[in-house]
Amino acid sequence: MSRLLQILVGAAAIVVIIAAAFYFWVEYEGYRGSNRVATGDGLVIDGSDKNLSVDDARVLLIDVRRDFFDPDSARFAGLNYTVKNGQPDRARICGHVNGKNRLGGYIGYQPFFYEVAEHSVVMLPSELRDSDEAAQAFLALVEALGCPRP
Repeated sequence: MSRLLQILVGAAAIVVIIAAAFYFWVEYEGYRGSNRVATGDGLVIDGSDKNLSVDDARVLLIDVRRDFFDPDSARFAGLNYTVKNGQPDRARICGHVNGKNRLGGYIGYQPFFYEVAEHSVVMLPSELRDSDEAAQAFLALVEALGCPRP
């Protein structure tokens, strides 16, 4: 009986290790490396993703949607790719994104810009959206990067 118990514990340990490896692959490699988010699937409503490379568009859509309450509801418009001072490592993508809140309603298009090399998304914090000065200044910045309002 003791030998059977050892075999069962060993088998259970192997299953746990395989499950953990699969989980981390899905969360990291599978999430970033797959084509789960493809351009042309209705996420960009105005076709403005056509001026982006497929890789930039895919990573942008994944990174911007990551912090949304309902990531599958996110819709993008007015995307524009800019390079600062001719340096590709200083590339930015700006645009507007709309998504659903906790009540299931769309919040309206919000401006954002995305630092490609750093994979960082900059959006107007929700606390400042009611501040006309802060909202207008951020909107002016996004428009200066070449992304007009949708």
